[in-house]
Amino acid sequence: MQAHRRHFYQQALDGGLGVDHIVGRVFGLNILLVGLAAITLNYQSLWLHISALLDGFVLVAVLVLNFKSWRR
Repeated sequence: MQAHRRHFYQQALDGGLGVDHIVGRVFGLNILLVGLAAITLNYQSLWLHISALLDGFVLVAVLVLNFKSWRR
């Protein structure tokens, strides 16, 4: 068992992004995800739920890929 640097947080840190920026972006994403969840609680539409799920997936993917490719 050896340590590795494959987590997206570590890749962003290795790429030059500061801890405060990483935490801030994750916090901002969480606020957006909570907003999507709140919308689905207030509206009982299957298509809205599917859309919110897909939107959440895209938002997380964009952040993760941004962390992976971040270079200063």
